[in-house]
Amino acid sequence: MWDWHQKLKTRLEAEIKEIIVAEAKISTSNQVQRMGPFLSLVKPEKLSLITILEIMRLQGSGGVSDGMKTAWARCRE
Repeated sequence: MWDWHQKLKTRLEAEIKEIIVAEAKISTSNQVQRMGPFLSLVKPEKLSLITILEIMRLQGSGGVSDGMKTAWARCRE
């Protein structure tokens, strides 16, 4: 799980930077909600841990025989 956390943290850092750059290119006249400022408030380490814990919670919420439905995890994004 530590390896997953380290890889996810690195990926989140890169994704947040890409989002901020992409949003900077959007003209200010568009009525677009920007995610970059919000995402940059939370450290990538914390976002990674939140993601891992949420996936673990979803895995356990479906019952022993069912497990987590992939579609359910995808809908929660």
